[in-house]
Amino acid sequence: MLGLITLEILKKLETELSLATGKGAKFRLGMFFDFIAGNSTGSIIATGLALGMTVDEIIEFYIDFGDEMFSKNVWFKRFRSKYNEKNLQKILQDVTENKLLGSDELTCLLLVVLQNASTNSTWLISNNPHSKYNEKAHKFCNLNLPLWQLVRASTAAPSFFSPEEINVNAQNRDNASFYFVDGGVSAHNNPALALYRTVSMHKENLSWREGEQNLLLVSIGTGNVPRGDSSISRRGRLFFKNAAMIPTEMISTLSAEQDINCRFLGRCLYGASVDRELGDMIPRDQDGIPISEDTDTGKRFSYIRYNPDLSSNGLTELGKSHISTKIFREMDNTKFTTEFREVGRKYAVDNVKVAHMSKFY
Repeated sequence: MLGLITLEILKKLETELSLATGKGAKFRLGMFFDFIAGNSTGSIIATGLALGMTVDEIIEFYIDFGDEMFSKNVWFKRFRSKYNEKNLQKILQDVTENKLLGSDELTCLLLVVLQNASTNSTWLISNNPHSKYNEKAHKFCNLNLPLWQLVRASTAAPSFFSPEEINVNAQNRDNASFYFVDGGVSAHNNPALALYRTVSMHKENLSWREGEQNLLLVSIGTGNVPRGDSSISRRGRLFFKNAAMIPTEMISTLSAEQDINCRFLGRCLYGASVDRELGDMIPRDQDGIPISEDTDTGKRFSYIRYNPDLSSNGLTELGKSHISTKIFREMDNTKFTTEFREVGRKYAVDNVKVAHMSKFY
């Protein structure tokens, strides 16, 4: 449900770009961005945008179906997964109308991150027509896979939902099935760098022209939730607490690392401070003044990062000190949708600046 924070940021972006491009009500983010990537809840958002949905339509989807998506399993099945995936499957089938990844109705290129639990490998699946596994003649052509199933797999968070079985030979139905879980448990919980790699690698046969004047990468998170453990001591933690905390701690660290990599390879135009040592990594002159965006610094792409700080201090800076940081750890709780949207909306008002994208429209 933290995807609602992302959606409020996207809504501001959609509104501003519709005005800047002069497209008005006809504008869709899938018309402006050539490639959209998503992981976990982001895979729902990315797929909706690629299908030409407005941000309001996707917000409505989250609000209308949140309770149904998080439908609890019968008690004896909760030892494996907290929620029954059948409702989520039906909802995703309906909203995608059972379209395939190769559908002509996708308005832009789409990349979805999945973690193949059967082989312990991360799969970056896209509708890039030039990709090896998207050749029509290939028996494992990914373009034949249903969109709903890819999204279901990308959102199959361990302990929340059961893995999704996908037969990658969808055409001939040979025995080529794997079990997939949420791409959020991979190194690409933040898929921004994976997206850049996809458009720049010769192996993907896209080889888009690099340079900060040619490529714009906008990365939007679901908020930076504090994951530290102030109660830890020299004695360490109990086993069950380690089992609960280590995965989320690793995911949070990997996401931050991908952001740093993007700021290192790309020209950061906007983003909060990474930490006290690195700062925001926006190029500056010797006096600490940001270098004009008209001056090329030789980076591989232009980069913008939007991701609210959901710590107590971050919420206070947003003027939302009445909201507890604890609720953002309950990402499956539909009771806090109002608070999630409120924070995302205020962050968007304070931070989203499409002027940084002017050279691209």
